[in-house]
Amino acid sequence: MANNFPPLVCIAVSVPLLKKGLIAFLKEEFPSFKYHILDDDSFLAADSQRPEPDVLILDAPRLAALTQNASAPPLPTATKTLLIAPHSSLPVILRAVQRITIHAWLPLEIELEKLAKVIQFLLDGRTDFTSLPEMLDTFLRERPLRSPLSNRERQVLTLIALGYENARISEQLALQPGTIKNYVTMAYQKIGVKSRAGAVVYMWKNPDLFLLPGAEVTDDLLEEPPPQG
Repeated sequence: MANNFPPLVCIAVSVPLLKKGLIAFLKEEFPSFKYHILDDDSFLAADSQRPEPDVLILDAPRLAALTQNASAPPLPTATKTLLIAPHSSLPVILRAVQRITIHAWLPLEIELEKLAKVIQFLLDGRTDFTSLPEMLDTFLRERPLRSPLSNRERQVLTLIALGYENARISEQLALQPGTIKNYVTMAYQKIGVKSRAGAVVYMWKNPDLFLLPGAEVTDDLLEEPPPQG
């Protein structure tokens, strides 16, 4: 960071062994840093008592608690957020990115050398090493997937599952409202649902189908979907 003070790293991790291992490693790797452990009360504090760290390390339970607590204050804009969580936490992560910025995501089976590099990158202000949307996209593309849905239909259903109305989906994907309506209709037919609520339930039961806007679409590049009927 651009100051003369030692960086402050706050750790909000619910798993005791992970917390203990992180602290031991970081203190050895970065002995000049300051460290602060955030318990539930201080982590969700809605007043000025909560520290403003340079780097905040979270696990999935703490991330869920932060994003589900409406009274929790927003994170400082200068704070870089590092998530340590298994891939099974994808639904939690997708909900969280609607409210806070996650600057890096590392798997629970963490390589400590990589952790040190990522923390240093965050402190240096680097954003070129991997963004969360790219990490999610890579993860989802690398997993075996069997679905009748096209990538564009998956994007539309992903936004529906995240609470977007058609007008906002149209803006996000830069497609005409009528085009979005056609994608919605075809997607509903393919997954066997008749309502928006049914589509939301289907997607959260099948998180591998999530495909965020901005991910490369390779199987249906045309502006308009094929005509129905």
